[in-house]
Amino acid sequence: MIIDDVELVRLILQNKNGHFIKPPLNPLVNILHMGVSNLDGEIWSKRRKLTASAFLLEKLKVQHQFIILLIDTQREKCLISLQVMNYLVITFKEFIN
Repeated sequence: MIIDDVELVRLILQNKNGHFIKPPLNPLVNILHMGVSNLDGEIWSKRRKLTASAFLLEKLKVQHQFIILLIDTQREKCLISLQVMNYLVITFKEFIN
């Protein structure tokens, strides 16, 4: 089922009464996908409460800064590695000639 009405999607996701019943899934999907979207009822409600706090705007801002810092660090490491590899290639070419 595909729902393109934003308000209807919001109502479905905020439903705490269990009136929206999900269709049965392939057992393989249940094994491979253990997220909130596969759960129903009380388990869904508890898991959603646990995960919802991770997506609060203030926490996302902190996570955003951390991710940028992490990416910058990894980029610098890659640049250093590329410089070392470039030096080794130049040294090897000089050694061969």
